Amino acid sequence: MGIRRREVMQVLEGPHDIVERLYQLIQADPRHIEVTRMAGVNITRRRFGGWGMVKLPYGAVVEVGNQIRKIHGR
Repeated sequence: MGIRRREVMQVLEGPHDIVERLYQLIQADPRHIEVTRMAGVNITRRRFGGWGMVKLPYGAVVEVGNQIRKIHGR
């Protein structure tokens, strides 16, 4: 059986120091490869509080990431 590739995109929201610590844990976890920060912005209220998980076709994460970069000018 071949390797099954999966792409995951996650929005981390919360106090800056807690989000940074969580991001560092994710980066250090050997189960994760090619961890990339798409944007880092300070917010005054949660933007994705009501969101859940969604399954997208392989490759769709790249397109969503490109859209996020455009929104944040990166």
